[in-house]
Amino acid sequence: RIFEPRYKKMYNDILFSGARRFVVADLRSDPDSDSVADVGVVFYLEDLHDVSEETDGEVKYVCDHRIIGRVYICRILNPSCWEDASTYLRAETVAIEDIDRGPVSAEEEQEEKKEETDVMAGLEQLSAIQRKLMVAELSSNLQEHLNASQTEPGGLWSLARLWVDYYDFLAAEREELLDDDVQDILMFHGEGLEEEEEERDEDEDEDEFDALQEDYASLVGGVYSQDAEFFIEDLPPHVQSDVLRCEHQFEDAVGSLMREQDLFTHRLLRSTSHRQRLSILRTAVRRESQRLTMKETLSKAVDSANGDDQAC
Repeated sequence: RIFEPRYKKMYNDILFSGARRFVVADLRSDPDSDSVADVGVVFYLEDLHDVSEETDGEVKYVCDHRIIGRVYICRILNPSCWEDASTYLRAETVAIEDIDRGPVSAEEEQEEKKEETDVMAGLEQLSAIQRKLMVAELSSNLQEHLNASQTEPGGLWSLARLWVDYYDFLAAEREELLDDDVQDILMFHGEGLEEEEEERDEDEDEDEFDALQEDYASLVGGVYSQDAEFFIEDLPPHVQSDVLRCEHQFEDAVGSLMREQDLFTHRLLRSTSHRQRLSILRTAVRRESQRLTMKETLSKAVDSANGDDQAC
């Protein structure tokens, strides 16, 4: 759906020139400012419909694309347009070509097939661990739809797309954990207030306390979410501290995930061989399996310690 004036112009230009292609690149964040990543993918315009009449001019085009290649972005030709967004960015690029596109020996082909099998086995093992821990899970029948090949439909690039999406699933999972943790904090402090109320002297002024108790009851009784009317500054300082600690842990975890996602994507786009991409994906899958295994081990240790405490 194309509605920004600068991108309307871009589509008009590529249609007029007949090229029907353009580069899409991620933004790369640094401490000072955002910038365009030094690699991108080439989109080819397959189909385009002018829907300006149906949308009263809000949307100009609805388009379908396919990816036809990758490029290094050498330099931006009109950097001033980055700030004022007066038109789309134009860049000087160089195509990224694989170095293993020619014929390979039987031995090399066998090694490649073995590495593809290893990647799929790693994904299957990871799926089993996820299922056991009841966390965000890759499909157990993944191999029926996708594979790690270079040329077959549903090949390695499709697996890579799935893995990039998996990082987003992990981020959503951590957001759910944040909601649960904040709910637990409010419940815990709400119960503390109830105990404190029982110990209060009858001659104390209870109006302010009752109001605070009602606030807790409404927070604990509802479902906390980032969209709710929830103002942390209205909470007592010690409760604010606990909630902020959870939020900071969430931000650190999600920030780390997004950095991993960016690094994984960047490495894949810069790769110059199928075996190099297999190695990148295999490493990512192995690291995630190790992370979940450590999580399971820690959970068992905590459960065991709690069981020992109860026995005492």
